[in-house]
Amino acid sequence: MGWARRRRVSGVGFVAVLAAASLLAGCAPAAVDDALWSVGRPPRIGVGVPVEPQPVEPWFDGEDRLGRSPQPRVATGRAIPQFDPEEAPGLVSRLAAMAGADFTAVARWATPPGRTGFGDRLDGFVAGAVREYASSRGAGWTPGVDIAPGGVGPACARTGPPSGAHAFSIGCTVVAASGPMLGERIVVLRREAGVTVSATRAVQYRAPDGALGDGADLYRPETHRQVLGQLARALVLGNLLPPGAAPFRDVTAEGARAILADSTVVAEGVVIAVPWPVRADGSGEYTVTVVLPARTVGPWLTGFGRSILDAVRAAEPFDAGDAPTAADPVDCTLVACVSITYDDGPTGLTDTLLDTLADRRAPATFFLQGGYVGNRPDTVRRTAAEGHELGNHTWGHPDLTKLPDDQVRAEIDRTQAAIAAVTGQAPAMVRPPYGASDERVRSLVPLVWVVWSVDTNDWRDPGVESLTAYAVGAAGRGGIILMHDTHAQTVEAAAGIVDGLRARGFTLATVGSQFGGVLPPPGTLVSHGQ
Repeated sequence: MGWARRRRVSGVGFVAVLAAASLLAGCAPAAVDDALWSVGRPPRIGVGVPVEPQPVEPWFDGEDRLGRSPQPRVATGRAIPQFDPEEAPGLVSRLAAMAGADFTAVARWATPPGRTGFGDRLDGFVAGAVREYASSRGAGWTPGVDIAPGGVGPACARTGPPSGAHAFSIGCTVVAASGPMLGERIVVLRREAGVTVSATRAVQYRAPDGALGDGADLYRPETHRQVLGQLARALVLGNLLPPGAAPFRDVTAEGARAILADSTVVAEGVVIAVPWPVRADGSGEYTVTVVLPARTVGPWLTGFGRSILDAVRAAEPFDAGDAPTAADPVDCTLVACVSITYDDGPTGLTDTLLDTLADRRAPATFFLQGGYVGNRPDTVRRTAAEGHELGNHTWGHPDLTKLPDDQVRAEIDRTQAAIAAVTGQAPAMVRPPYGASDERVRSLVPLVWVVWSVDTNDWRDPGVESLTAYAVGAAGRGGIILMHDTHAQTVEAAAGIVDGLRARGFTLATVGSQFGGVLPPPGTLVSHGQ
């Protein structure tokens, strides 16, 4: 990390955490007031227990200008980097929120695009943590909207914890990003009766080769005590402890791992936010930030840790990875989902709409008319290739309830064949024109019949502003919004609708994703997802 980067990094603002899974190591500290959570120097604390000297092997860093080896130090300024979204582009912002009868829970995290091991790791942790918290409050996890200020927002955007006497939050900060390497600091806070009662923090890393681990995995397990010894040395050198103090003597192996999990790699070495005064389980009432130079910790690093340090020092442009527009995995039991759907295409407007959705990485479901598919096969192939969902909207848009059985089947079957001929796969869903179906019609076709919960009436061309306001405002969790990519106003309104839904806290999902990829039985009529 060069000087220009160091000037841009911001402070180590503490956001506390409760870890409900092994991803974030740590145990609950005693109740402490938020005012105690600070960065920098605590009051001088004397322990009076001698600390054994720790051997330091040579490493690749040189000596300073006075011929001295770099020393561990307490950081009094802004030592932990915080990358703004534009400095680590391409990450997908995630938001899960719930307002219970007497509590609020908000979780924000970011993942690389598409399905990745790093994303699965964080998704799984968040799901476990929020569900355990809700259960502890006597409730099942039910995602909601209009809870978190700013909604989904940019990836790891800086926001405060939720308000209220009883609150739970998970927040994220990108602290390292170089080439494919990513470091994301996850912080979680639990507040009861207005007082912070538990907290954990950990940096999760994706190495250049795709290996995963947290801050504790940077070091060889047998050297954890030596790293703690250097932390004690820094506290002594910073006049926060008397010579010979051994503050980490009673820390358990699990507690040591909890402390080291919050290790941020920088070009100079490693920055650790040390819980203080430290307890045996690795928790504390506030944090003291310590910088350990690379020459000191280098001999103790694993191959994983050295690859992270090498990548940070290379300071390459961040590469989040690549995946189709609509390929991000979504768990609609964890986040509040809504589906935007478009009927009657493909048309000459569809590619412009796809451009808008690609710019915002927004998935959609397109119900295609079979009679138009052959006119624009490239558009249909592009829609499928970008991960959007394709559905059947009949061949010629008739009212199916007014047709005999053989014609109903023909309308659907011809469209199935046309879409499969272009994309290689036939749809699993059909949307009846005008929403018109009955038990007879649905029994004739072994597909899921999808209608809607919000009819925007965009075919009336109400104006972009009115269309946007209605589509955003009328949506509810599990909603399916009906629009048509045959109208210029609809295509023009797409960006505002996507942004507005996300500002309320919605996660966009295809209709199929709302059912976790397991659709209801054929012949089922659905107007909502989860």
